[in-house]
Amino acid sequence: MVRNKFLLAFVSLWCVVVCPVVGNNEAEDDDVTLFAVATPMTGDKDVAVGDSVIISLTIYSSLSFGMVENTDSGEVVIKNSSVIPLDKHRRLSQNMAVYEGKKYYAVVVEQFMVMPDQTGSIVFPSRNYDVKLLKRIRTRSRDPFEEIFGFETPYATRTQKISKKCTSPRLKIKVGARRPQTIDDLRARGAEVM
Repeated sequence: MVRNKFLLAFVSLWCVVVCPVVGNNEAEDDDVTLFAVATPMTGDKDVAVGDSVIISLTIYSSLSFGMVENTDSGEVVIKNSSVIPLDKHRRLSQNMAVYEGKKYYAVVVEQFMVMPDQTGSIVFPSRNYDVKLLKRIRTRSRDPFEEIFGFETPYATRTQKISKKCTSPRLKIKVGARRPQTIDDLRARGAEVM
């Protein structure tokens, strides 16, 4: 009888002490930095009619990425422009990048080739993403046997998943007229000029 009471007390202590460490791994965390940037692949943001510009959408975070999912349905449509998505089924890979002097984890989530048809300006729309970030947490283990028997690692490391939403900003690009060609330009291409 005493043995059963001891066993019951031990199991109860085990569930109270150890189970909270193993519990729910998904949470919200407010001290996480997460933002998206739309970047045109031109030195300046001006592009000529008929030329193309590649726009990269990059998400930056202070934690590593577990998953990034686009929540927008349909294709990107821009007035007075043709839009071609590049490598729609790409495998996302994260890397470390410096943005405005700080290091972040970065993922290029989408790229588009935009070809404007008229002068003026075009506006690339914002895009929405669901992001799961991974945060490694190192806590003192609550397992009483680790302290009694002296295991080498008295700390438990686990990964916490943090769910966030992220929206890229709208990007306005000026579209100018194509520069007129000079006789030297035509000769350089091999055209006959009188």
